[in-house]
Amino acid sequence: MMRKLLLLIFALLLLPTLTLAQEDNEEPEDIPYLRLNTNFSVPDIIGWESTIEGETVLFTREESDAQIYVRVVDTINSIEAIDAAIADLGLTLEVTEPDVEGRIGRLDGTWFYRIFRDGTTSITAYALLQSDENYVVLFAEESPDYDAVHFPVRNTVSDPTPDDVPVIINEASQNTLQALIDETYDTEPLSTRNPAEDNILWVEATYPDDITTVSYLFAPQGENIVYITLVEGDATDAAILSDAFDSVFLGFVITPNNIEYLYLGLGISATIMLVLIASIWLRFQNARKDLALVEQLAEDENA
Repeated sequence: MMRKLLLLIFALLLLPTLTLAQEDNEEPEDIPYLRLNTNFSVPDIIGWESTIEGETVLFTREESDAQIYVRVVDTINSIEAIDAAIADLGLTLEVTEPDVEGRIGRLDGTWFYRIFRDGTTSITAYALLQSDENYVVLFAEESPDYDAVHFPVRNTVSDPTPDDVPVIINEASQNTLQALIDETYDTEPLSTRNPAEDNILWVEATYPDDITTVSYLFAPQGENIVYITLVEGDATDAAILSDAFDSVFLGFVITPNNIEYLYLGLGISATIMLVLIASIWLRFQNARKDLALVEQLAEDENA
């Protein structure tokens, strides 16, 4: 009986280890993701070249003169993190202050963003502070044919219906134009289209003076934001730029590293089990002594 009990306890102790081993051996999901470290991954972008070095990945598209850079910066200062990412790419800016900066709350945390436009160079950078590190997603283009930036607009319509989508996207586009072009801008678009015919949430709108917005309404429970790529000039690649940046930014995955808590929990569980085993062993020894004493008394009584 004692052996069976000890074997059962030993099996319970092994259960977490076996579970972890099973998770490690599971086949990875067939998703084109690039893992930068054990808890940080970004989606790969079809049609863009990717270069991975440690905890950084650089996507480039030569024909668009555009690049998307993702990295982890060991600082709690978001501005320093963004400046470090800009310096990594060798981008030089004459301006020292951004055109626009602000914060946008997402399900994975609050992102700080800065938008710079300087000559033929445009930069949109987001930084998310987590665990004393900043995760930076940066979009930059240096094309002489167009300027492009990325801008988030919070949608105030909860649980939007398909009928609400055109109104929401048009309003977000107007807010973007007012924030980045002219605060009095109220011109209606000359034309609109869906870059993907089966996606009513993604709309490209053209305005006078070679201005184009490509807006994507992202509305999972608790987020509800319109992400807008604003292009001034040649808008041939506007939808491509929008798709690439939205794919990286919205597909960004950070899994909290709770391995210390796992080990702590396993340690506590093992300690409890060892104390229980020791208690059972001591009780077994005491019971055996008591049994020997009873047998001795019985023999003395019969003698």
